[in-house]
Amino acid sequence: MDSKRPFLSKQDPTTRRWAVLDDDGDSAWLLVTETESRKPVADCFVYNCRPPEPFLPTGWDRSRPPPILTQFASDTAYYPGITESRIRIHWEEGGVAAAVFVDGRPVAFLLVGEKLGYSRGIATDGPYGHPWNETRFAEVFDAGK
Repeated sequence: MDSKRPFLSKQDPTTRRWAVLDDDGDSAWLLVTETESRKPVADCFVYNCRPPEPFLPTGWDRSRPPPILTQFASDTAYYPGITESRIRIHWEEGGVAAAVFVDGRPVAFLLVGEKLGYSRGIATDGPYGHPWNETRFAEVFDAGK
């Protein structure tokens, strides 16, 4: 496993909220914070750094976000060897939503005011968030374009 894992953050100039992508070597999550704060108010699974497993590893540190389990994972949940240069965070105008793009393709997004986000890596609704919703993404991110 690489010692340098992707970590990106971007503050929306309007709401002063932060969108943060944190890859801890097991999984990566998108977090959105309170205004003018680093305190997360919503999160969403983005990708796994290893193949999904049926159960959390024995002794899992519950203070860290979990890697996705097979029962919730889509066939695109696993991103082996991903580097920070392939990832971009985007805030929609007015700070209404934040998205993560990998290789120019949107893979996860959070809507401000909703606790859980949407991810291409999720197959089933649950604690990781919601499966990708192209219609919802287009309504929010393509509405003004």
